[in-house]
Amino acid sequence: MFWSEPAHHARFSITMSTERTLIRIAGELDRPSVAALIHRLPGPEECAAQVVLDLSRVTFCGLAGVDLLLELYYRAMDASRQLVLQAANSSVLRTVRLSRDPMAAQIVRACAAGHRLNHHPDHAVLVGALALALRITETPRGNTQACDNGSGTLRIVGQRGFARPFLSFFESVSDRESACGVAAQDRSPVYVEEISNSPLFAGTAAVDVLDEVPVGAVASLPVLGPANNLVGVISLHHSGPSHWPHEQRRMLASLARSAGRLCSRSGA
Repeated sequence: MFWSEPAHHARFSITMSTERTLIRIAGELDRPSVAALIHRLPGPEECAAQVVLDLSRVTFCGLAGVDLLLELYYRAMDASRQLVLQAANSSVLRTVRLSRDPMAAQIVRACAAGHRLNHHPDHAVLVGALALALRITETPRGNTQACDNGSGTLRIVGQRGFARPFLSFFESVSDRESACGVAAQDRSPVYVEEISNSPLFAGTAAVDVLDEVPVGAVASLPVLGPANNLVGVISLHHSGPSHWPHEQRRMLASLARSAGRLCSRSGA
């Protein structure tokens, strides 16, 4: 999947099929970015009967973002298309609530219902494992995500060294456009030594966010339960390009296995 060039701190990607058109938007939804996006997004007549909107990678949403949501909804309705909001970041949900627009609230209601990840004892295990992984690798930043068993989505339950927009952008991950997403779907560790030259990140909206932190190298390890079920993912981040030595990889793999066994005891 390829993303557009930035337009006032926002990007979009379009995936077309005969049955549906998926529009993904990432970045900041303020007035300049919304004004730029509205002229670059495909018109409803160019879309399939169902238009699916994914706002899970929006890192900031002002009231202009609500205006964009409504504009796309009414355009779709006028062209006899159905607009479905598939996912939305918490910043979008928060702004919609503050706007008190009844139509916008109706559009996001289904997304809000499945947005929160209930606390589970396994989360404490993942956070503890993250602390140990940071010590093993001597990395300044890291995060751990728990897997929502219902949707398979990863959601951050612990982190160190990050601020927004990183936490907003990676608030929920369900694709393969990041090391954690690939590690989760393949059930296998992912080591990226230089993000700027990695095919995994090439052409994705994640590059903008990682450059800003900055993050130059990342390692993501899936934590698996006894039935190979995904409990979560632990990710470590170096500020610049960096090698992940064999001994570190061995220790991290052992740590992930131990965390998985502890999670199974806590009722995973």
